[in-house]
Amino acid sequence: TPVKIAVGVLLATQAMNAVLVPWLGHAGLALSIGLGALLNAAFLLAGLLRVGSFKPQPGWMGFGLRVLLANAALGLVLAAASHYIDWVGMQGVEVPLMLGEPAKDRFEVNLPLLKNELAGGERIVKVSDEGKAARTFFTVLERFDGAFLVQAELGTGRTHQIRVHAQACGHPLAADPKYGDAAFNQRVKNLGLKRLFLHAVSVAWKQDGEVRSFQSELPEELQTVLRALRKGKA
Repeated sequence: TPVKIAVGVLLATQAMNAVLVPWLGHAGLALSIGLGALLNAAFLLAGLLRVGSFKPQPGWMGFGLRVLLANAALGLVLAAASHYIDWVGMQGVEVPLMLGEPAKDRFEVNLPLLKNELAGGERIVKVSDEGKAARTFFTVLERFDGAFLVQAELGTGRTHQIRVHAQACGHPLAADPKYGDAAFNQRVKNLGLKRLFLHAVSVAWKQDGEVRSFQSELPEELQTVLRALRKGKA
């Protein structure tokens, strides 16, 4: 039955976590979840075939084999990379545009976040005492009329962390359709912004015992919005 399959897959996933996470860290967690999903699909397919509810199309076995090989290749790549890259120690700095006028040039948001998944598969994150610890450090880079540009550094790595922490402190991100402010979103849209104003400007990690980093300038679309704000166009 589907319930028995779910319980079996859950136990198998936990067993894979016990083996892979100590070895690969976060990459092992992602791999075990992916393999668990594949196992769940295999069990459900076998059940549908057994009762005759599913009529496979020609070539389905080849497709399944390709998926299996792709997962195996991913596992090998992650295993090999884990010996050279410190995935857990990877750090990044992001630059968002936020609403309002903060009292301080540097502030911290330390609020636990709980991740929920709606019926349609959409992820929604909210501040909740039942969630996991989350910490974000914001440093103001430039101030505008009713908006400001910041450097956001993560103390933890939770889903939608910067966006939800920004909303929680009363300074939502520009053009954020899920956690943003409708009036602010329309304001930056009038300036030509067609995407969330959040960009990773640097990523650093440890490889072969050395710290390596990668930098990325703000895209022209975001630069255009900043130039318009500097001229007071909105």
